[in-house]
Amino acid sequence: MEFRSLLVSKCISVNDIIKCLLCIGDTEIQILEILKKREATVEEIAEKLKINRSTAQRCLQTLVATGLIFRKSTTEIKGRKFIYRAISERELKEILKNTAEQWYQKVMESLK
Repeated sequence: MEFRSLLVSKCISVNDIIKCLLCIGDTEIQILEILKKREATVEEIAEKLKINRSTAQRCLQTLVATGLIFRKSTTEIKGRKFIYRAISERELKEILKNTAEQWYQKVMESLK
């Protein structure tokens, strides 16, 4: 959701704020929703969303980079595998609050 749409919207969801502030797309939001409920591998996410593995991997990398999810490594017979999990709701709101405050400060500095 674009910033202008957010301003005129009567109801703003946390996902709308995430998409606007962190430039996250719909697929990343779907993945985040899955990972809020349980941890999962790339393969599990790709299968659940019916997307290819490389798309799921790119989206997961974006979410890790924004700090919304984290990954842990597990060792299996075939090698290393990553399991992904979302941060807590409290941590998510803190990231959004800090991002909004940083953005606001930049806007105010630009308007001086």
